[in-house]
Amino acid sequence: FFNDTATTEIYTLSLHDALPIYLFAFIALLGLSMASGSFGFISIVMPVFIIALTIYIYVEETYLVRKFGNKYIAYRKRVPIVVPRFWFVLRIPVVLLFRLLFHFEIRGREHIPLETPYFVVAAHRNYLDPFFIGCAFPHQIKFICTYDMFRKKLIRYIVTKLGAIPKKRYKTDLYSNKMLTKALTDGYPAGIFPEGGRSWTGNMRTLKTECIRLFLHHCHFPVVPVKITGNYHAWPRWSNSIFRADVRVEIKPPIRFEPDTPLNIAEQTLVDSIQVRPETEDRVIRRKKDRTGKLSVVLYRCPSCRRFETLKEVSPSFMKCVVCHYSLEIMPDLRLQTGNGSTAETFLIGDVYSDIKITLSDLEFLKKEQQGFSRPATMMDSEIVYYRSHGKFYEEQGVQFIPRSVDEVFLTQERILIHNREADTSIPLKEIGGATIEGNDKFHIYQRQLNCVNQIIFDANCALLWQDLLVLLLQKRYNKKIITR
Repeated sequence: FFNDTATTEIYTLSLHDALPIYLFAFIALLGLSMASGSFGFISIVMPVFIIALTIYIYVEETYLVRKFGNKYIAYRKRVPIVVPRFWFVLRIPVVLLFRLLFHFEIRGREHIPLETPYFVVAAHRNYLDPFFIGCAFPHQIKFICTYDMFRKKLIRYIVTKLGAIPKKRYKTDLYSNKMLTKALTDGYPAGIFPEGGRSWTGNMRTLKTECIRLFLHHCHFPVVPVKITGNYHAWPRWSNSIFRADVRVEIKPPIRFEPDTPLNIAEQTLVDSIQVRPETEDRVIRRKKDRTGKLSVVLYRCPSCRRFETLKEVSPSFMKCVVCHYSLEIMPDLRLQTGNGSTAETFLIGDVYSDIKITLSDLEFLKKEQQGFSRPATMMDSEIVYYRSHGKFYEEQGVQFIPRSVDEVFLTQERILIHNREADTSIPLKEIGGATIEGNDKFHIYQRQLNCVNQIIFDANCALLWQDLLVLLLQKRYNKKIITR
């Protein structure tokens, strides 16, 4: 469980020699007093020992502060005197659980820098990725996570205790930058997933430019790449269940960038170190019969008849189109298979998604599909409707989302219209600065001018389809790119 250099691990639990000497000496004396049954030993020797120990700790702390100055003060802020902190106490049962569920394996711990701070970087394919990484490092890592994790009190309390730093997606977050700078100044490693969100298909997406710029700005801190295999199979984003799969964390040698390193070179260097290609994960074996989960969230279109949202989960390992009856089998290694015997063909989820993803040529088809539906009174006859769904609409108030009603949602060439019995809400497309998906089904829309976020949870429709369609329309009509992760 500990690092090969056990001393390094011990000194991340408590200051100087407090844990191995002070704590164990106290336990030994307590054991002697109980074994001897001496009342005087318990009532006199033990209190004197505790008082003497407290004085010694105070004197030693004063000396260390005088000798090492701010460097030791920063070290003292992140490491307790005797009792290990919450993150380390939690790590022990988590490691045991991971070994049971995932055959959890750690490699390359010799590459962990002995001195902090440093950056930890990995591809993000699983909610548990911060825990996988945290169990592999001896230092507490301050992970940057989405602000949405802090909206509920209980989750906010837990992730705050674990040292998470909230980051708003849609604008420059001065508070997040301040927290990150403070963490680095105090000597904490910072954990960053530079893709900006979990992968839907297991394939790695392009890295966010602001993350690369951050590493170049703090080029005096090393970047430690981490490659995690099996995490997508253990809990793919489209599944609500955790599956038993082999997970391996491999820590790569630290990278040091020069401040004038071109962005594309820095990005490619990181990608080469952390990328895991799904086709190379043959060693991963799923151990559960129900493999479909909600894969229709990603495969929102039938690869055969090309109709939208007709591919449904019909059994623990099969999906079938309700229109053309085309079927796909989800194999144990998460590959997709169609046909049987010699006619069987096997595909990766990412390849199928790339094939069915909506394009500009599909807009005319969608427009014709929506012509048969009745329109709200507030919608003009000249408005072109591209898509129509039902869902719950929420407005942001403080850190909470307040539900407003169960609504009918229309996407037209000019706006998103949320229609209900009381009043309609209109969101102009040209005012949208971001459209992200939190979790699997929470569709967030950011209005730049009003500086507000609205949330829609669709009843049956696919949030990823809405995101892809909205991005396509904004590019076509306004030649505008928005934040999607």
